[in-house]
Amino acid sequence: MEVLTFIIMLINLGIALWNSYAVGYNSVVLQYYKGKFKDFFTIANSFGLVLAFAGAAYALSYFLSLILYSLGKISIEIVNLISAYSFLVFGTLIVFSGIVIAIESIIIASMRKDFSSIIVAVYNTLASIFNIYMYLRSFKYAYNLIASNEDEDNKNKALMIIIVAAIFAIILVYIFYKLGKEKAEKELG
Repeated sequence: MEVLTFIIMLINLGIALWNSYAVGYNSVVLQYYKGKFKDFFTIANSFGLVLAFAGAAYALSYFLSLILYSLGKISIEIVNLISAYSFLVFGTLIVFSGIVIAIESIIIASMRKDFSSIIVAVYNTLASIFNIYMYLRSFKYAYNLIASNEDEDNKNKALMIIIVAAIFAIILVYIFYKLGKEKAEKELG
């Protein structure tokens, strides 16, 4: 099960970095776009960056806790707290950003009416529904795990590890955003 979780988190990190690249690329494309829903597409693109950050931070929190636990630097209780905090904070960002992205993809599919746009809209909608379901299903468990842990030192360590993961996520997301933006500027500029 842990191997599967590791693979899923690795895929999530890859998707998050790809999303940041795509947001960077699209930020340039949107400068030239004058059509319908321009303002909404610009806002949705920003939510794409939030989604990329949340996905990267969530995955990096997992990897960092796994590394620190395997090195004997933190206890399993801290790993569980990191997982719960990450789920509540980054999960919220993922759910709300995903809803905006799903709406954007539905609008694009209704405008383009081509197979690939429709597939993307269906995938994004189903992914958002799944994310909402999983978030609501697991919210109480994560919240109770945090509330039941009375060791403030463990909570502080967990939060510090999450902050470090979030800083790394910001750096990675920014790098990939800039790469996407530079690619679009070369192609369109």
